[in-house]
Amino acid sequence: MPLSLKDLTFEVDPPRVPDLAPVTTFEYPCLKDVRERIDVFAGALDIGIRATVSVPHGILAAGDAGQIEVFAASGAIRGRNTERLSRFDDERREWRDVEKIDGPDGVDFALGVDSSRAVTSFGLRILDKAGIERQSDPRIVVERWARLDEKGDEIEAGPGRATLAMTYAVGDVPLLGAGAKTNLHFDPGDGRPELARFFHVRRPVREAGEIRTTTVDDALPLLLAERWVSRDLREGEAHVSVTGATFGLLAAPAHLVQHHALPVLAVEGVVRGDLDGLEEIHFGRYLPLYDEKDAAERGFAPFVEVGPGQLTPRSRPSRKDAA
Repeated sequence: MPLSLKDLTFEVDPPRVPDLAPVTTFEYPCLKDVRERIDVFAGALDIGIRATVSVPHGILAAGDAGQIEVFAASGAIRGRNTERLSRFDDERREWRDVEKIDGPDGVDFALGVDSSRAVTSFGLRILDKAGIERQSDPRIVVERWARLDEKGDEIEAGPGRATLAMTYAVGDVPLLGAGAKTNLHFDPGDGRPELARFFHVRRPVREAGEIRTTTVDDALPLLLAERWVSRDLREGEAHVSVTGATFGLLAAPAHLVQHHALPVLAVEGVVRGDLDGLEEIHFGRYLPLYDEKDAAERGFAPFVEVGPGQLTPRSRPSRKDAA
């Protein structure tokens, strides 16, 4: 028989799943005012827009030093300054003030008070001018680089690019996945931070309903049925350790037309065992926490549009798909 619940352990406490969860119905985005938003971000990136053209996924605004894209399916917008992105030889960044903090894998880095204030205030001014509302308090995430010796041991580490990040929710239930977030990526500049690239997606919500949820135990057989290697694993041949688990609503990637956000269990972890020579496999998955028949009967079928007139069911979405 395939892997069973005996082959799975939670290294974290499973999240509490309510009996009823919200279901969000998204509107198709209106791009009428997108030009103004493009101009705001083009100014922040300092790229000087030269031409704007229609492309299969939406709109492309190209400048001397970079570009901005708008996704018609979701209203998402992203952009970059290619000159700023190529200005550094590697991931190392020299911020004016940096603090060392304890991280899950050792020493991590955070911006000091002055640099943190500069990144936050500049980033929020950009978002305010672009008409992007804040639903949560922004947080700053600092990338970490490391130099290793020939044995793979770390001999040096330091801070990299800083990201001002925001997430979104429906009530107190978080929206998970690649389709609901705001990230502004900054590098240290001459006197103030410089915006190097950004991404924002938050689909407009038309209404929210409710659906009865299934249990965490009901969702786990989908994870155990995964084909981790080229053959079917049998009970006892591998062990699945769940190292992270979150309850929320899944927001699909920006290039997809999504009609409903339904409840899922986001899990991540590692598989170890007889894996065709591999020591371990790290994974991330979104497991549905609803009955598909019940959802369809109530008009909440889990569909995203992948092409003109094409609908494909996403009964077992993967974190790989939503990255």
